[in-house]
Amino acid sequence: MSQTLYVPISAVFITVYKGGWKWKAGYSLYFYLIEKWFLKLGLYKVNWWKTYYTPIFLMVNFFLNDGVYRLLKDKKKWALANSQYLSLMVTGISLLYCTAAGRQLRFGFSRYHSWKEHFMIAPLYSMVLSFVGVLLSFKEHVIYRVVFLSSCILFDLLLIKTGILKMKITQIAGNIPFHIFMIFMSRFLHNSIYKWGAD
Repeated sequence: MSQTLYVPISAVFITVYKGGWKWKAGYSLYFYLIEKWFLKLGLYKVNWWKTYYTPIFLMVNFFLNDGVYRLLKDKKKWALANSQYLSLMVTGISLLYCTAAGRQLRFGFSRYHSWKEHFMIAPLYSMVLSFVGVLLSFKEHVIYRVVFLSSCILFDLLLIKTGILKMKITQIAGNIPFHIFMIFMSRFLHNSIYKWGAD
């Protein structure tokens, strides 16, 4: 939850209100203490991650966020496109985790598709579809939305046939609303980000 909700909101808050290094250090310490507390309560375990990484990388993240904000305000086209891509990709990954939790689909390589495999492949799937979605969002005509939807369905069929996507071919229609939503989001993000960048 913290990586997907609280940290990004904190980063935006600090950037928008021009919080200096004290704000950044304060929020970094706050998240560090929460992580230590959760570990002490046994709510989760870490494998390779060291707790002291948290405040270090959060400080880096907060300063990077300031830099990205300046690039967006300067209307750098590559920064606008990158923001659209990352926003779309994170939305797609989040939705894929929800559908996997509801046992509607699962990615993997072996006969039994583990959560570990799913969490490795789902981001790649979202990255590919988001990249295509961003490219086609620059096009106005509705035919490009149809091309994107058709490409997504064909990509799903290919992954089902290769066994990477665990879903019956008869269930593929259930994934169409996901793709339609992503098409809508791609265009919505494009219009919103580029309109903001043009202000």
